[in-house]
Amino acid sequence: MNLLRYSILIALLGIMVSGCSKDATHKAKSITIATYSGPLNGGTIVTGTYSGLLLADEKDGGFNTGPITRSVAYSFNNSNYNTVTAPSGFTAASKGIYTLSGNKIALTDSLVHTANFDWNLILSGSYSYEVNADSLIITKTSGTNTYTYKLKRQ
Repeated sequence: MNLLRYSILIALLGIMVSGCSKDATHKAKSITIATYSGPLNGGTIVTGTYSGLLLADEKDGGFNTGPITRSVAYSFNNSNYNTVTAPSGFTAASKGIYTLSGNKIALTDSLVHTANFDWNLILSGSYSYEVNADSLIITKTSGTNTYTYKLKRQ
C-alpha cells in the first residue's frame, strides 16, 4: 500500500516537473481594479438647489433654545453655495465657498451677521456630510449641540 502511494506521488512530481521549462516564458495575467477618485464616504455634491430641514438641538451655550426645525433651501454650484430660502427665526442666510475632503465639508460664509443669535445656525464651518442619490445630509456637533441639514435636490 505504501509502495503504491509513493509510486503515485513520484509519478505526480514527475508530471509537474516535466511541465516546467527553463526556457518557457510566462506572462502575468492582467487584472483591472476599479478605483474611486471622489471623496470617501461623502460623495460628490451635484450642482443644483437642495431644500429640506435644518434640525438643531441646542442643549447648552448662551442661547439654549432647545430643538429647532426650520425649512431651508441652498444652491450648490461647483465650489459655491448660497441660501435660496433663508430660514426664519434664529437663523440667517449664508453664501460662500465650500471644499470637500473625505466625509467632511468645510463651508466659508462671506456674509456679515449680527451677533444676537447662535452663529452655529448659519451654514458655515466644518461639517460631516453624506450624499445618497438626490439626498444631502450635513451635520455639525458643537459641544452637546447638533445641527443637521436634511436636504433633497430639486
